[in-house]
Amino acid sequence: MGRAPMQKLESPRFSISTPGAHPTVGRVDTYFISILLLHPIVSYVLPKPYREIFQSGTIAIEGYWVGHNWENGIRFHFPF
Repeated sequence: MGRAPMQKLESPRFSISTPGAHPTVGRVDTYFISILLLHPIVSYVLPKPYREIFQSGTIAIEGYWVGHNWENGIRFHFPF
């Protein structure tokens, strides 16, 4: 089973490239809820040297994607 071809969503505000089909709102919500619950648990159970590697890695990955989204015009504005 090979990788799905890249799909590109074009919009006047931004474009998104993802492999395969775009996820539903429910799948996105499930992903973020699972990360919200699992990340602290994994961080707590890991021994200190592995915890630091795990947290540094996840911070780097999230930082990359925040920068990627920012460059593509996807921004979050606080209402205050």
